[in-house]
Amino acid sequence: MKSYYLKYSIILMLFLITSSIYLNAQCPEGAITPTPGAALTIKSGEVYCISSDISLLSVSIEEGGELILAPKVTVEANGIFTIDGYLTLYDYAGLKLTGAMNQGSRYPADTKISIGNSAFISMTGSFTQFDPGANPAHPNAQAKIRLSNNAVMEICGTYSQFSGNYPAVDYAGDMDHVAYFITKAPASGVGSSILSGDEETTWIAIGQVANLNPGDASYCGPNASPDKCDIWPSWLSAEYYNCFDAENNRDISLPIVLVSFDVVKNGLIASLTWATAVEYNHSGFEIQRSSDGINWSNLGFIAASQGFGVNTVTTRYAFDDLNPLPGNNFYRLKQVDTDGSFSFSPVRTVGFMGKIDDLQVYPNPVNNVVNIAGVAPNSVIKIFDMAGNQVNRKFTLSAMNSFDLSTCKEGIYLIVVSDGSGNTETFKILKDKVP
Repeated sequence: MKSYYLKYSIILMLFLITSSIYLNAQCPEGAITPTPGAALTIKSGEVYCISSDISLLSVSIEEGGELILAPKVTVEANGIFTIDGYLTLYDYAGLKLTGAMNQGSRYPADTKISIGNSAFISMTGSFTQFDPGANPAHPNAQAKIRLSNNAVMEICGTYSQFSGNYPAVDYAGDMDHVAYFITKAPASGVGSSILSGDEETTWIAIGQVANLNPGDASYCGPNASPDKCDIWPSWLSAEYYNCFDAENNRDISLPIVLVSFDVVKNGLIASLTWATAVEYNHSGFEIQRSSDGINWSNLGFIAASQGFGVNTVTTRYAFDDLNPLPGNNFYRLKQVDTDGSFSFSPVRTVGFMGKIDDLQVYPNPVNNVVNIAGVAPNSVIKIFDMAGNQVNRKFTLSAMNSFDLSTCKEGIYLIVVSDGSGNTETFKILKDKVP
């Protein structure tokens, strides 16, 4: 029994060390940052690195050049990716390409696409892997894809593989995980073409397949569907025309899965609540606020419920901003892992009118009638239940307004007050049982 636990501890330690190495890998010193929204050409010897979410147009990576996507970065591109050098995605990075991709089309000496743990590449167009070994100058050259644990290559257009001398896809993860190669349109080879020599590579062919052998890959196809395929992943849509499914795999593999994040006005306080479904080696959350959505300041820190290890129980958190700013307040969560890496939540906004002391909602909790005082004329007051259903609405003519809630069910309701200038305040009230 002791030897079992020792073996398990060593494996877990190695896994954590490996994960830490990948997640800590950022842009190398001297790497060039691409210009957002522009086309990009990377010449031999140049290394470009993307450390935050951006959009790009067409990208050309010449032989000897490299493009790196840092951990957890998502790049949205529109155009054609031509890869004759190296495309490297670190852990949890993602490339969403509206367009096509070619690898090895200019017959380089070596070209490789590396997709890290739980990272993904999705493309709406075709993917063509040429055989650079057809060039007599370097007959041993190869065009390869390297997939790590839970990595995904999703091709929504046609896939063509022109090498008959070596497997096109290598698995670089451990034996306790798999990687996914998804072809949603017809896939073809040259008769002797082999997809992968590793059984951890899972190939799901939703479209037709011709002259392309799975090799040792775990395979379901052609015309694969969930009912025919016992290796079908839960995140993959059955509709061939749905692209970018691979991002769902990354989301459920992230160190945390954030299932909700809400901010509401509660009197003079902004109340933040959020919940996670999964936490892995999670340190906690920094709560950040901004008045313009650009410049952010830290309001506080909420420690994770567990820290090191895996927590798969839904965990709820709350934080109150006791001194919100007049006007719009933007809030976000900075999720920090135990290895120091981090990511940001979506942004939530709540507004406080300039004279927030003038607006009052009472009583709270309420049994029958709720009063809203200090409302500017020509404002609109709406009341919603927690399912989003509007239960009452009024256009105001005076500062004092009352609503009869006696027929409403018990529970929490939101009162939304909007003035004619676009300012909005939200109050949360509790409806009690009528005595």
